Amino acid sequence: MTRPTKPSAALCLALVAAGSLLLPGRAAGNQTDAPEGTNVPALLAAVVSEVEELGRHPGESFYRWEFFLGEDDDDTNKDIHAVVVIHDDPLRLRIHITDLERLPANRRVRVARRTRVVFAGRTGDRMTVEKSDYPEKELGPVLRALLKAIRDKKKLLRQAAEPRPS
Repeated sequence: MTRPTKPSAALCLALVAAGSLLLPGRAAGNQTDAPEGTNVPALLAAVVSEVEELGRHPGESFYRWEFFLGEDDDDTNKDIHAVVVIHDDPLRLRIHITDLERLPANRRVRVARRTRVVFAGRTGDRMTVEKSDYPEKELGPVLRALLKAIRDKKKLLRQAAEPRPS
C-alpha cells in the first residue's frame, strides 16, 4: 500500500490564491477591493492597508500581525505561518512566511521547515519589492493568499467583538 504524497507548500499557496480570485458574490470584472491577479505593487499596498486597519498592539510603534494561510477555517489545521511587520516614516514592510511540517510521531506538533522573507518599501506612491526569497512568478499568488488570510482574520475579529444575543 502506498502513502499519498503531501503537496508542496508552493502548490498549496497557488491553489489557495487561485481559489480566492473569485470570491463568492463577486463577478470576475467587479473586484474593486481586491487587486488584480499578480500585480505585486497593488497586492503589497493592499496588505499594508489591511494590516494598518487592524491597528498596532499596545506599546508598539509598528504594526505586527500573524496569520495562517490555507483553505481550512481552523488555523490549527494550516501549515503555512506568516508574520507581517510594518514600520512608518518611511514605510517599510517585512513579511516572513514559514512552511510548517507536522512531526510523524505527533501530528499535532508542527516545526518550521523553511522560512522565506519579502522586504518592500514605498517609493513615491508605489510599493516596490526590495528583496524576495520567492521567484517572481510565485510572489503574486503568495501575496493573494496572504491577503485572503488577513481578511479572514479581520472577519473573525469583528465577529468576536460583536455582542452575543442572550
